Amino acid sequence: PWVRVVSCAETELPDANVPPYLSGLAADDPSRAAFEARYLAAVAPAHDRFNRLRTGAGLAPSPAGLFLEASPDLNLLLTPTIVRRQRAEPLDPARFVYLEGCVRSEGPFEVPVFPRNDGPLVYLSFGSLGAMDVGLIERMLAVFDRLPARFIVNVGGLRDTYRAVPDNVYLDAWFPQPSVVAKSDLFIHHGGNNSFCEALRFGVPSLIMPYCWDGHDNAQRAEETGVGRHLSRDGWSDDELEHAILGLMADGEMRFRLKENAATMARAPGTDAAAEAILALVRT
Repeated sequence: PWVRVVSCAETELPDANVPPYLSGLAADDPSRAAFEARYLAAVAPAHDRFNRLRTGAGLAPSPAGLFLEASPDLNLLLTPTIVRRQRAEPLDPARFVYLEGCVRSEGPFEVPVFPRNDGPLVYLSFGSLGAMDVGLIERMLAVFDRLPARFIVNVGGLRDTYRAVPDNVYLDAWFPQPSVVAKSDLFIHHGGNNSFCEALRFGVPSLIMPYCWDGHDNAQRAEETGVGRHLSRDGWSDDELEHAILGLMADGEMRFRLKENAATMARAPGTDAAAEAILALVRT
């Protein structure tokens, strides 16, 4: 037996009620067909090579556009209930197990003392790839400087690139992310599924500025389910970024729902559920 882990957004598994994978679309978006046609055309050369590999190994060809197949034994989905989708064809619960995320444990994090040490705490991380966009982060720091909040910013290996850092901003190359998110009032991130699930696990609103992969799907889903906001990575003004940050921190209804969801996720750790499902499979 083998286990597939659907580690990105639920859109990895196609369904008529689920938007196309990596599209960033709503399920009923009228441009769906156009996106699907363009996607299939773009991946066709690679998919043809993939299917030649499969058939050469005695396997059936994969359907157009699909590179990953569901396991006949067990599939684990890192999709918390609050952002789950209603599928036209429900997944077989004997083979597809939804997890309330799968958030790792990290060491403790002590919030630093800032020269300007007032206001809520905001954590910014775009991952190791996103940290290379120094120009974007410098633009954001200029906006942070005028806001009544404290900002912890993950800049990866480019820490020494930043010369003028506002007194309400703390930069470093790495942080124990889950431990930082747990102490934050807002998480600005790229929409990677780990980051999204960490924000949900600790009841923190997400401001998602995607640039690749399932970040686009998670940004759309955050808007649809009222757990965060989607902001274009490039097409924003200083006032729009400020409004998004302050608006999310002031949204009491969203914060209440997120705290309730955090309690639900804490009661059903995805790590435990995954281990139980795998052990049950092994014992059969």
